[in-house]
Amino acid sequence: MIRRRQQGRTHAGHRQIKVNTGGSDQRLELALTVSPRTVSTVRRFIEDFVGEAAGRMGADEDLSARIALTIHELLENVALYGHDRHGTLCLSATSPRGPRRLTISVTNSTGPEHVDRLKHALRDTAEASDAMAHYLGLMRREGAQDDSGLGLARIRAEADMLLSLAVDRDEVCVSATSEIFGVTGETEP
Repeated sequence: MIRRRQQGRTHAGHRQIKVNTGGSDQRLELALTVSPRTVSTVRRFIEDFVGEAAGRMGADEDLSARIALTIHELLENVALYGHDRHGTLCLSATSPRGPRRLTISVTNSTGPEHVDRLKHALRDTAEASDAMAHYLGLMRREGAQDDSGLGLARIRAEADMLLSLAVDRDEVCVSATSEIFGVTGETEP
């Protein structure tokens, strides 16, 4: 098994990129300071990167758009609620057999009031029997409030991803997971 690891730093160490590929597992990790401008830049980079890779793998055509939407919403939360706007974005594709599973996660530190709101928003989104109806209901009810959970509901409704949360004191990790349709671990070179 060949493992490749690349790391890069720019802007006084505020960005770090790690790429691991080996066997059927692939992982891209970005540690960065997030601003509204950074959110859009990272979204476009990942959308282009994943779009090219998805085409080679034969994945469904909307995969890169779904991933871009998810990354945008998760990084926006880091920009709004993360301590010092620092966060780590991780994309991983795993599964040696059967459909490959894609997980997008963002880890950052935040205040306890944001952790409680995040838990509540994720619980409501997960419990909704109709993801799109829940998302549209939040849009009508919340308007332009930043802490409504609207972005998380959008991920579930429009990107068709399942959300989960891990909390360790002030550190949160929000993950969005989906199967990569049309791609199996056995088709990897």
